[in-house]
Amino acid sequence: MATQLAVVPTEAGACTAALFIDAHEWEVSVSVAGARRARWWIGTFPPQCDAETALAVWTCTSLSVAFLDEDTPDEDTDARTSETCRISIATPTPLALDLVPASDRQAAALAARFFSAHATRHTDRVASLEAALRDARAALDAERAKYRDLLAANPQKSAKYSAASLVHPGRIKRQTDLGGFEGDP
Repeated sequence: MATQLAVVPTEAGACTAALFIDAHEWEVSVSVAGARRARWWIGTFPPQCDAETALAVWTCTSLSVAFLDEDTPDEDTDARTSETCRISIATPTPLALDLVPASDRQAAALAARFFSAHATRHTDRVASLEAALRDARAALDAERAKYRDLLAANPQKSAKYSAASLVHPGRIKRQTDLGGFEGDP
């Protein structure tokens, strides 16, 4: 199952849109923090385009999220039951998917999936950064070994380099030892 997350700006603030692609369906969910609005919306759809295209366009620049309030603003009904979330996806043929508010049980399951997807994404990012760091260190060690070999091949340059090196023992200035501990004659 492929997963893609995107943070999308809306009039209600930033929301997180998730796309979970299975072989036979898409599960789309949106999360918005706020007291007035329903926190989670969910919808299951047949695949709208191929998975590679969907994952490629699932970014904040190609998504827009709107909330369709089916009741008038002065009604005292709970927004959780009256509001639909429409997510529009900029693809070669624009897509619009309407999501319904999620129940509390669905919201708990979605929260767990969001956090799991985010943790997996974070773990993958950390692993790739660590691999890049290992590669950079290996390249640096190879360059150091090459430089050491060049210096070893030419003893005259090696002596000159060693004398000018900041870590050469002759450059480290030591204070004269007064002998013994303080107070000793």
